[in-house]
Amino acid sequence: MGFRTWYISCIPLSMETPKHPKSELPYIYTDEELKRIFEYAGSDSLHTTSLYPGTLKYVLHMTYVMGLRISETLSLRVSNVNMKESYIEIIDSKRHKSRLVPFNRQVYRLITKRMRWRVLPGMANDPDTPFWLNKRGIQLTASTIKKHYAKIRITLDIRRTDGERMKPRIHDLRHTIAVRRLTQWYQEGVECTGSAAHTIDLSWT
Repeated sequence: MGFRTWYISCIPLSMETPKHPKSELPYIYTDEELKRIFEYAGSDSLHTTSLYPGTLKYVLHMTYVMGLRISETLSLRVSNVNMKESYIEIIDSKRHKSRLVPFNRQVYRLITKRMRWRVLPGMANDPDTPFWLNKRGIQLTASTIKKHYAKIRITLDIRRTDGERMKPRIHDLRHTIAVRRLTQWYQEGVECTGSAAHTIDLSWT
């Protein structure tokens, strides 16, 4: 039985260009909200059986101060953190791009504390070892961090009041530090170049 070829006399699709869906408006956290988030993430109130104490706070801190995506934070390996030259290396991120993210002295001290924290439970420190591990020695996943973050947001009653449907997310930490950095540059009258985490004031964290 041979194949039959069917022809149509017109294109059965609308000639009108479809409208793009409305972009979701990012949520910009206030200083007070950030302080509450980091404090609660590191408190005994947030008990988890799979994470070492303080893990969630350290993950969120790194994500925020470096202006990273949560996937970038969790994909870090020990060799990607260059303390000697004060930068972290992001490998094969969005659209398969890599980049270096420099940091200032405040962030240097912050990361130094995290490095010391890794030593206490005896985590492996080989260059290829994931920077973030759970109690079973397995690399942390974004789904685990997002699940705990949702609990924090609900407990602290951090929510939108602008009518947007999308709830405050971890990714909004990246938007928040970008806005803070640009605002500070504007107020100081300097050119907007460099890394948000390279000069941002983190004394309140």
